[in-house]
Amino acid sequence: MPVAKLGDQVDRYVLESVLGHGGMATVYLARHVELRSTHAIKILHLANETLRARALLEARSQATIRHPNVVAVTDLLRLSDGAPALVMELIDGPSLAALLKRGPLPIEVAEGIAVGILRGLGAAHKAGLIHRDLKATNVLLDIRQGYAVAKIADFGLVKAASADQSEGAGTRSGALLGTPGAMAPEQARDPREVDDRADLFSAGVILYHMVTGEPPYPTHDAIESYLRANEGRRAPVATLRPELPRRWVDTINAALDPDPSMRPESADAMLRLLLSDGEASSTVELTGWSAELLDTAWSLRPSASLRPDDDSPASSISAPSLAPQHERPRPAEPQPAPPPPKERGLGERTWQLATALALLVTVTLLVTQERAPTPVAAPAPPVEAPAEPTIVQPEEAPPPAPVEAPKPRPKADPAPKPPAPKPAEPAPVEPAAPAAPPPTVVVESPVRVILESQEGKMYTAGAVPNGEYTVYAYFDGTMPTRVLTVTVDEKRPLRLVCDDALKVCARR
Repeated sequence: MPVAKLGDQVDRYVLESVLGHGGMATVYLARHVELRSTHAIKILHLANETLRARALLEARSQATIRHPNVVAVTDLLRLSDGAPALVMELIDGPSLAALLKRGPLPIEVAEGIAVGILRGLGAAHKAGLIHRDLKATNVLLDIRQGYAVAKIADFGLVKAASADQSEGAGTRSGALLGTPGAMAPEQARDPREVDDRADLFSAGVILYHMVTGEPPYPTHDAIESYLRANEGRRAPVATLRPELPRRWVDTINAALDPDPSMRPESADAMLRLLLSDGEASSTVELTGWSAELLDTAWSLRPSASLRPDDDSPASSISAPSLAPQHERPRPAEPQPAPPPPKERGLGERTWQLATALALLVTVTLLVTQERAPTPVAAPAPPVEAPAEPTIVQPEEAPPPAPVEAPKPRPKADPAPKPPAPKPAEPAPVEPAAPAAPPPTVVVESPVRVILESQEGKMYTAGAVPNGEYTVYAYFDGTMPTRVLTVTVDEKRPLRLVCDDALKVCARR
């Protein structure tokens, strides 16, 4: 891992502050020594030569795009140990993912961001580049006067149609490419066989997230995310946002179709569908933001928090390009002086002393009553409710009457005992549930696998219908790798054994 400290000079740039960092990269705010201009420098922590070659491909690919909705890469530097560093355009704003943590966006604001994303995506596709890791974290918001412009960043997983596979930067089968919950299902199956429509699926995920406040597919479980995306199982966007225009609903549903052939044919076609042709305008991206939303976006800048805005587990082989920031002067708001400590008056102290004295007297009386001997009273007949005794003072005391010994009271007959309960009759025995069908597929390893039928249905281990299946194994726990094709027959149970170290599965 290259060592870079604040104040170090990398080529013609001095590192002034850290804007963000991830597992594979650190982004610095840097200043050109002679021009005094500010830039973002992304230093990649890649010791593997294959990953360094991919970083070089990223720099070459992103540098070929000159578009207002794509973060510009202006130079490629080498540190003393050979690690690459990308010099990029400095973006003055947070990522879209940070803003969406506050909830859904107004439709007109979401529409402006969506237009910027699709325009930048169209420019990349026309240059022969497929992003393959488009997500809200990789969309940066460049704050302007009254609005923000969306810019696509982090082309670390880019696939170039003319890429030279001999350089070692090409995609290999089973590589960890993409982010669960944001990638198209065909990309999860085989990242080498994707085209522009895989990026359109990811754009549909972003549009859905912007107007509903939540992603369409779970991001914490890669397998569940893939299964739902492959089957199109998600909450209807029109139910979560009833006031959403119909053109938005149609655009999102078309982009998230599991079948790539049913999606829009290009980013420009998806943009026309979103804007319904006649509503397309060059100023829709400049829709005004409320002062509250702008202040929220400004407070979420990486330079304000000095930590990455995406706390989800890293799932791609390149770290996200974090949004560097300019420091905008803002008037300091006066902080209200703390109120003086409240002094207790004489009345309050007197009340506290009186309360304590009353409590002491009460406790003394209770203790005295407990210690006094309790007179033994003659047994009295039971009464329904106690009454207050009334003392009558006679005018003249009567002569003392002879005292007779009290006669013993007859003992009351004991209450009849309730009859002993009869033994409960045995409950009728319900017929036992039919036994579960015996498993036809058994996996004898901790590696999770799924079986995909020719009709596209997914199964795990257990009772699987007869037929031909393609087996996918999750060696890294996130992305499926196609390993073999099997035939399931209920007469002969199929046993699969997977080796996580060798990345292979075999049948027994």
